[in-house]
Amino acid sequence: MTLLENMLIAIESKQSLSLFPWGTKNKVNRDVALEYLQTVKLEEKAQQKASSLSGGQMRLLEITRSPRPIL
Repeated sequence: MTLLENMLIAIESKQSLSLFPWGTKNKVNRDVALEYLQTVKLEEKAQQKASSLSGGQMRLLEITRSPRPIL
């Protein structure tokens, strides 16, 4: 999975189920996910596979995905 997909899953897991993937909620979630990645300086890697990250970058992704990210 890409970094963006990882972030979207983390964000969506904390929300109620949406039956319409084309709704505005998904656009907002994508924007929030990209904002989190930008905060930890990983936005340019958003479309890369998480497995391609260095150990430190992987740890940043894990922290950012946590229920209450420390940002």
